[in-house]
Amino acid sequence: MNFKPTWLKTPLSIVLGFILGFLLNMFLANSFPDLFLIKASNQFEAFYSLNQLAFWTVNILTIILVYTIWSLFQKKR
Repeated sequence: MNFKPTWLKTPLSIVLGFILGFLLNMFLANSFPDLFLIKASNQFEAFYSLNQLAFWTVNILTIILVYTIWSLFQKKR
């Protein structure tokens, strides 16, 4: 019996893509602080905050990449 739970592909690729995207964001924020970090406007915020647009762009692209790679590997089998 060959059981392939294809319905698991989407939620698992989203979770895996979000985790990998978060790690990639931390690496990129450390490497390119001018692009990924925004200086705070007042003393009540953190001294630096993460650029939300860059954060979510990297996360969504990573999720799409994980889903695409997963789909390609499933087609080869």
